[in-house]
Formats: sequence, C-alpha cells, structure tokens
Amino acid sequence: MVSPWLVAGALGGTLAVFVAVFFPRARSRLIAAVTLAPLVLVATAIAWTGRTDRSEGQELQDNPTVFGAGTVPGESHAAGAGPALGGAAPEAAAATGPTAEVVAGAAGKVPGITLGATPDGYTPSTLWNRMDGGAEHYTKQGLVRAALVTASLGATDFEVQVFDMGTADKAKALFEATERDAASRKLMLGDAAVTWSGGGELHGARFYARVVASSAEPTEVEAKTVEALLGALAASAGGQATAATEAASDAVNAPPTAASPTAEPEVLAPVVPPIVPEAAVPGPPAARLGAPAHFAEVYGLERVVEHGAPTARVLEAPLPSAIAAAALAQALRPAGAKVLERFGWATEDAAMLVRGASLWFATESGAEARALAAAGQAPTVDFPGLTAFDLAVDVEPLLVGWGGRSFLGPALVGHLDGPEELVVACPADVDVTWKALVKSLPGGRTHGGVFVGTDPLSGQVLARRAGAAILIASGFSDVERAREMLATAVSRLAPTP
Repeated sequence: MVSPWLVAGALGGTLAVFVAVFFPRARSRLIAAVTLAPLVLVATAIAWTGRTDRSEGQELQDNPTVFGAGTVPGESHAAGAGPALGGAAPEAAAATGPTAEVVAGAAGKVPGITLGATPDGYTPSTLWNRMDGGAEHYTKQGLVRAALVTASLGATDFEVQVFDMGTADKAKALFEATERDAASRKLMLGDAAVTWSGGGELHGARFYARVVASSAEPTEVEAKTVEALLGALAASAGGQATAATEAASDAVNAPPTAASPTAEPEVLAPVVPPIVPEAAVPGPPAARLGAPAHFAEVYGLERVVEHGAPTARVLEAPLPSAIAAAALAQALRPAGAKVLERFGWATEDAAMLVRGASLWFATESGAEARALAAAGQAPTVDFPGLTAFDLAVDVEPLLVGWGGRSFLGPALVGHLDGPEELVVACPADVDVTWKALVKSLPGGRTHGGVFVGTDPLSGQVLARRAGAAILIASGFSDVERAREMLATAVSRLAPTP
C-alpha cells in the first residue's frame, strides 16, 4: 500500500522541477510555489483518507467474522420496531465482559436452533452495510459495536441483533425510547424485556438486543422461540434480573441444611427461562395428539391410550397434573376453535377435553360428542384454586408460576380488564412460598391482611393468603378495586387443607 508521505514527497519534487523549468525569474518562482503548494496538501489528504478506508476494508475482508453481506429475512424494518433516537457521539469500548458477537452467538444454545453462520460484527462506521437507513438510530445513541446473525427453526428464520452501547444507561435509554405496540407483553429477562407480534427485545447490562421472526403471522411455537432466544441472549448479556434468577435457581436447587429442613431461599427473583420449542417431529406419543415431539417432555406426556372401536376412537392422554393437562390443551387449541368447559375446545373435525389430569381427544365426524361421552366417564379431579374465578373470566394455566416466579409452582391466571390479572397458586409449602413472594416485591407493606408491593415490570401488586392458596392481583390502577377482587376471589375459593 502506497504511503501518503511518499505521495507528498513525489508531488513536492515534481512541483519543484516544474517551477524551476517554467519560471526562470525568482519572483515568478515564488508566486508559482505559493499558488501550487496547496495542491500537494490536498493530494496528501486524499491519499491518507483512501489509506484509512482501504485498511478497514482489508481488515473486514481478512476476518469473515467481522463483516457479512446480504439481507436477512425479517430484518430491522419491522413495523414499530425501530427506535428513533438522538444522543451522544460513538465512543470506544472500554467495558469488560462478553462481546456483542459472543452474546449473539448464545442464540445457538437454544435446542432446535441452528445459526446460519458466525455472528457478523459491525462498528459504528460499518453498520450501515447491514442496516442501511437504520444504523443511524444506534450510532447516534453511542453504539460501540453490533453483532447480527440469522437463527433458524425449521423453515422460519429469526434475525438476532445485539448492540453493545458501552454502558447500561445507554442500553436502557435505547430500550425505553423504542416505540412499540401497546399490547407488547413484558418478560422477566435481563434488566427489562418485552415481546410483540413477530419479535421481542431486551436490555441487559450494556447490551440492547432484538429478535425478529421472518414469519408475517408467527405461530405459537415461533412466539415461544422468540422468548427462548431472548432468554439465551439475556443469560449471556447479564443484567439485574438475570443475575437474580441465577441466584434464585442456586438457592432453590440447593439441598436443605440439617438445621433448617425447609430452608427459605436467600434470593428469589421473577425470571424463569422460557419453554424451548423445537421443530415438530412425528413420533409417539405427542404426534398422536398432533403436537410437536418436544411437548411430551415439556408437559410430562408419557403415553396415549386408545378407547372405543376404530370408527369411534377416542384418545386419552394421562398427564402429571390437572394444570399440566389444561396447559397442554390450551397449547394445542387451534385459532378460532370453540371453547368447551374451561380448558377444552372443539372444531368441525376435532375436539379435546380436560378431565382431571387427562386429556380426551377425538377427530373426524362427531368428534365433540365422542369426546364428551368418553370424558364423562372419567373421574373428576378438582383444579386447585379454580373456584376463585368467575365463570366469564378467561383462565390461563401456567406450569412454572406467574411472572417468572418459579417458586409459586403451577398457577392459574385470570385475565380481566386490560392489564388486570388475578393469580391463584397452591404451592406445596405456602409459608416458604409466601416469604419468597414478599422478598420478590421490594418496598412492600401489609395492611388489612393484604401485602402491597412493587413488581419491576407489572407495577403495584397486591397479594394475600387464603388457607393453602396465595392470591395475587396485578395491573390494577385502582387499589380498592384490586382489594375487592381479592376478597371476592377468597370468598369463592373452596376450602383448602
């Protein structure tokens, strides 16, 4: 590569010869030298700039992990996904910890996910190659480095974007300034996280990260995949909630001490890694219900039993608990299906019912009638806490607790008006679980038998005990209405041991 100083010397020598030959008088030589000297400076500056650009380009070419070409399906042009920001100029990275490439590469740890290549890394001056028209949003906010990679689950691609903003405050500012749909759902990941139709985003430590699905109308499995990818990124990036989750996991899984057989966890914070979806693979027993193969492990499905003649066959799927059966039925419910009882459903050619801890499934003509007839002969097992909900309330069964609080165990969540939720959990040890819940809601106080605390994502939360059950009211703007809802739910509850 030609040195700019060599260019300057050559031009200067040429200029001297030119002046000496064509300007014989001393006065004319001086005037010519003063007039033409700036040309040497301009040529030197051009050579220096070209040298810098070529050096950076050669570095990117020599290191394929730094630069990638092409457009990823579902890139950062999703509606409502791009932040419009202004701010400080880019600064050099001085922070320790994982790089943006390492955080993005964590997406490959999600079971069933394959990465198209090594994550591509970008500096503030090269990000426009990948995000033409969108890079300025990040560089103006103080981007240090970015990494992007395509993750695939079957035929669906997910673009994983990780932005190292240098500091946690800048990552938080980028997250908070992002415009998003009001229906975005909050997750307990990193320092803060949300999902929206077709993707999600989070900030943790000094990183801001996004996942965007290529599918125009994501399925439930693809939506869960977005959560799983965000969970992997949060675990790699770090952040307050993630650190608390790891501490909570260690505390919960640690064996009890001899002095305290039911020792209370020291730290319990609301985060649980989301269910990791995999590609649907035919095979028993999940395939008999039309479910992805990994559902068998997630929901505890071990076998499917046939009842009746082949022309009037009904399948029974025993599960570990009534809530597991209800959760699986809801996961398999097709869009637009008619609701049967609390957790069952029916379409023109299929029906599924929940009876106790079993699913009853029928297909083809008369499926609903056959499922109802077969399930009607099964013993009924009461759902713990189900009577707390009004019949008109949409109730969702959760296997791993509410708000990421795994210590609550299986729970039922009633979705009321807007963000308002009523949660009922019946844990194995209500005393230890209650203490853990109180610790996870800082700045709380108890008044009239109701504990009022603050959740970092849901805001004000009210909770009370009722026998072996714990009831939680979240998302209420009116505290008195939340108290009344809790009191009504307690009055509906069947006696618990």
